[in-house]
Amino acid sequence: MKRLIIRISERGMAFATDHYDIGTSVEYEPYSTRSGISAAANLREALKSSKLLSRTYDRTEVLLDTPMLLVPLDEFQDDEAATLYRHTFLGFEQYHIDHVIIAELYSVAVFAVNKDLLTVVGDHFAQHRFMPVSLPVWRHLRIRANNGQRKKLFVYFHDAQVELFSCWQNRIRFYNTFPATQEHDALYYLLYVWRQTGLNTEMDEMHIVGDIPHQDWLTERLRQFLRNVSIINPSDDLMNAPATQTPGMPYDLMTLLSTNSHD
Repeated sequence: MKRLIIRISERGMAFATDHYDIGTSVEYEPYSTRSGISAAANLREALKSSKLLSRTYDRTEVLLDTPMLLVPLDEFQDDEAATLYRHTFLGFEQYHIDHVIIAELYSVAVFAVNKDLLTVVGDHFAQHRFMPVSLPVWRHLRIRANNGQRKKLFVYFHDAQVELFSCWQNRIRFYNTFPATQEHDALYYLLYVWRQTGLNTEMDEMHIVGDIPHQDWLTERLRQFLRNVSIINPSDDLMNAPATQTPGMPYDLMTLLSTNSHD
């Protein structure tokens, strides 16, 4: 079964495809968006010229860089999700509010989709679904969280921001997002969250992945305070899957193409 993945953020778009029941080959196509026009308008333009978008697929998955609200599964109410989301994040009154159940983490991810974008995708791709851009990352890394007895804080840098995530016994303990255009700000956020979540500086672990600003400087400063700081190598982490050999591909796309996070 062949699928198309569309990744959309304020910094651009990218398209990828694979046979996800085989997983032996990957095609990747970054797309330079035009500033000053919407994501929906950019996607309409891409549909006219993109090689990957011109093909036929069995299903389409759209990764959106959009604020995500995590709700415990046993407290989630479908008819209350939109109200809860709009109380948490301002400026999404005219957006469609969607959600994805993360059964393995006993949670539900609630997020916003621009209605024009929803229309464009629906008009061109019959079988489609949306998800937050970091969702396949957390689904994948929660497996690493269960290895050993030490608690872990996961850090994902992408699109000029940093997302921090921690789970214990398949339950989310912490999740938040911060802007990360400056390495000093990133250092502050990481150490603040470490302290806020009560992690042990000698025993517990911080794992960092993604487009890390000033990686050497940041890890050196972190190791002045925390004993166990490691950088996740995507090739090793995903067992040299084809997606990890594709230059410029974001880690969230790698995990979606290389794991069962699409199930």
